[in-house]
Amino acid sequence: MRAIFYFMKKTVKIFVLILFSFYWISTLLYNSPNNYIKIKLEKEMKFFGLFFDQKWNFFAPPPQENDRLYFTYFDENKKPIAFFEILTPIVKAKKDTRPFNTRAEMIDYTIYGAIADISSNVIALREKEKLKHNNYDLIKLDSIAKQKVIDNSEKVKGFLLLKNYSQIVAKKFLNEVQFQKAKYVGIKINTVKIKKFSDRYKKIPDTEYNLIEFKPYHIQ
Repeated sequence: MRAIFYFMKKTVKIFVLILFSFYWISTLLYNSPNNYIKIKLEKEMKFFGLFFDQKWNFFAPPPQENDRLYFTYFDENKKPIAFFEILTPIVKAKKDTRPFNTRAEMIDYTIYGAIADISSNVIALREKEKLKHNNYDLIKLDSIAKQKVIDNSEKVKGFLLLKNYSQIVAKKFLNEVQFQKAKYVGIKINTVKIKKFSDRYKKIPDTEYNLIEFKPYHIQ
C-alpha cells in the first residue's frame, strides 16, 4: 500500500512538473517575435491565447505612462483639416479581434517600436550634450536633444516609419475631399501619466505632456 502511495505521489509530482514546464515554454513561445517554430504552431498558439493570453509586461513592473501619437493633416496653406490620435484605436483593435489579432499586434509592435526609436535618439543626444555642457540642467539638455532630432528627422528610423504610416492613415481615414486637400502632416508624441492604484477613485484629471513634435512635412 505504501509503495502504491509513493508511486502515485511521484507520478503527480512528475505530471505537475511537466504541466508547469509546458505552460512556461508555451508562454515564452507565445510572446516571442514571429519565428519558424511559432509560425508552424500557429493554430496551437491561437488556442493557447484563448485561455492564457499574456504579454511581456507580466514579467516587468507596470508602466508609469501611456504614450499618445497624433497625426494632424494640413492643406497647402498649413491650415489643419483633420486630426487623429493613433494609438488608442490600435489598442482597441487588438482587444476586439482577439485571439485573431495578429495584424493589430504587428501594427502595435511597429508603431511603439518607432516611438521607442525616437525616444532612444533623444536620450542618446541628451547624453552627448551632457558631456559638452555639464552645467546645463536636464530640461535644457532635453530641449537641445529634441531639437536636434527634429532638425535631422529624416535620419531617424522611427520618424521615417511614422511618416510612412501617416500616409496609410490618410488613405484610410480621410474622406475624398480631405485627401485631395491634404498636403502636409504633423506628428506629435505625448505622454499621459498613469494614476497610481491608490488614486484610482480620486478625481485627478489626466494631464498630457509633450515629448516631441515634428514640423509638418509634405506628403509624398
